[in-house]
Amino acid sequence: MLTGIKINLVRPTSDDWENVNSIWKDASVMTDGGGRAPLSQARYLEWWKSTFRGEAEDGRYFMIMDPANKECFGEIGFEGYSEETKQASLCLFVKSEFRGRHFGAEAIDLLMDLFFAVWKAETLECGVRKDNANGLEIMRHMGFAETRLGEDKVFLAIDREGWVRRGKS
Repeated sequence: MLTGIKINLVRPTSDDWENVNSIWKDASVMTDGGGRAPLSQARYLEWWKSTFRGEAEDGRYFMIMDPANKECFGEIGFEGYSEETKQASLCLFVKSEFRGRHFGAEAIDLLMDLFFAVWKAETLECGVRKDNANGLEIMRHMGFAETRLGEDKVFLAIDREGWVRRGKS
């Protein structure tokens, strides 16, 4: 678990289907991410077993949780990590009813600290839909800089130097 001020980042257990499903079935979250994806409990367990194979997978996916009442605000993680390049892609989804409260920014701070300080990584990239002005603004505020344009996304990245330079938001 990564402990923040307003949130904690918690690695899901095999019993967290309801929390993860609450994110994946949120229409606005999945529109931003490529389509709704509610999942059955059986499919969740398959995903969980394949995602969390051991300690090497620690830190790649977290639920964004309220430390007081254990309510799930969203999810964050990184995927496609390369040992060779020490790069990965950031994935962040905050459920629609919790947007605008800075939970995403705090989650990014916590994950970047893990990614750069613990994993000793070099570059964290993210793709934000071109029509997601708020998401683009947040990523730029967090120190990410535009690297390229895709068909429907703007790709941004922050490297180790940028992370050190920006400090905490």
